[in-house]
Amino acid sequence: MCARYYVPQTEVSSELDNVLMEAENRGKLHSPDFTLKRGEIRPGDHAAVLAMSRLTKTVASFPMQWGFHTEQGLVFNARSETVSTKSLFHESYMFRRCLIPMLAYFEWDHRQKPMLKYRFEPQNLQFACFAGLYRFEGQQPVFTILTRKAASAIAHFHDRMPVILDAHAQSLYLTSPDAAGLALQESIDQLYFGAVCS
Repeated sequence: MCARYYVPQTEVSSELDNVLMEAENRGKLHSPDFTLKRGEIRPGDHAAVLAMSRLTKTVASFPMQWGFHTEQGLVFNARSETVSTKSLFHESYMFRRCLIPMLAYFEWDHRQKPMLKYRFEPQNLQFACFAGLYRFEGQQPVFTILTRKAASAIAHFHDRMPVILDAHAQSLYLTSPDAAGLALQESIDQLYFGAVCS
């Protein structure tokens, strides 16, 4: 599962900073007071998302809200194994795949009382991306994050983990539905993790 992730507020790589600034500037075109969320991102927040621009046919950064709104509530995760067939996600998987830049995500160890919060981050990457899907709800673009079976080393925290892609897999994922299926098989499962001091 993924219900919290982290984008640095300061000391970010130039590549990530460019992505964040592009998304924030796009948000300001519609609302001059718009501010992109940085730090710990939660469902319902507006975050930077990479997607194929329908105008330029190149990858661009957009501000989107985290979560599909449904009668059952906010859907902020989607199982990667079934997105191509589930009615809620099928059209987005075919035509509106996206990437969500991140540095780390958080999970809680429910075996301990009180529960401990842990931070998970990919090894040897300045920043990586979650695989995601987006859609439009009225004029508002919203996204959800794909999940997969957890890697064995972290399965004791939760049986699911977000799909994290490196640069090569990111490019594949945005290319076509068939290529996206291959990219999902390359999901990163080597993660550093440690307890977060409160």
